[in-house]
Amino acid sequence: MSQQDAHEIGQFYDNVTDPYVQAWDGNLHMGYWESATAAPSIDAATERLTSEVIGRLGVAPGGRVIDVGCGIGKPALRLAREHKVDVVGVSISEQQIEIARASVVSVPLPTQVSFQTADAMDLPFPASAFDAGLCLEALHHMPDRPKALREIARVVRPGGPVVIADFALRGPVPEEHRELVERFAQACNLVTLTEIGPYTAEFTAAGLDLTDVVDVSDNVRPSMAQHAEAIRSARDRLGPIVGVERLDQMVDLTERFGVLSQFGYVILVGTRA
Repeated sequence: MSQQDAHEIGQFYDNVTDPYVQAWDGNLHMGYWESATAAPSIDAATERLTSEVIGRLGVAPGGRVIDVGCGIGKPALRLAREHKVDVVGVSISEQQIEIARASVVSVPLPTQVSFQTADAMDLPFPASAFDAGLCLEALHHMPDRPKALREIARVVRPGGPVVIADFALRGPVPEEHRELVERFAQACNLVTLTEIGPYTAEFTAAGLDLTDVVDVSDNVRPSMAQHAEAIRSARDRLGPIVGVERLDQMVDLTERFGVLSQFGYVILVGTRA
């Protein structure tokens, strides 16, 4: 992304991270629900999605993993703790990195974990610096998602596993819903939102061998209503930062987009070619 775009997105998350983390029970990504009627806590649902993602990484103990778009570091810390790997997390938000670094200090870990500010489209690492790559719900912020995927592929060694989890569309959006989807994407900073097919094509074009496409849309869909309610409950804290009008728009659009059949969420699994 351009320096201006990177700065704007970083600034947005610098501003909203603290109140958003409180509202969303400590994580910065969607949750995974066994069914539409299941009622785990938000924390349990978001941790379940983390499990679905890092469980597919398959990196051996002692490996070195890059977590692109690491947020405040909870998935990276879990990955290090449960899989005994070293992790380097990167985010464009200095505020998120500050929180993540504080977490490393406060939690004893069996391996090395570090966090640094970096642009996913220009990663400050040499080629093949990592044994595996992870990106949980961050590439939708990239105006040039193929470039970000190429960067992830570049810094992972040949044969190393790569797992991407992100929003996608399950099918073409009918004319009557296009404005809704476009407005949702704009309000919620989904800079790049495409159907699953084009996403997988970008994945392979980046130099990654695709081994699995896991459509978890129905499991993630209940998060949209939960997410809207969390934002609504944090209106007093988030309103002065985001703007009350934009915040109310985000709530409305999130609820409406979440019930569309085209709403999607996908986990792409592969290896560096």
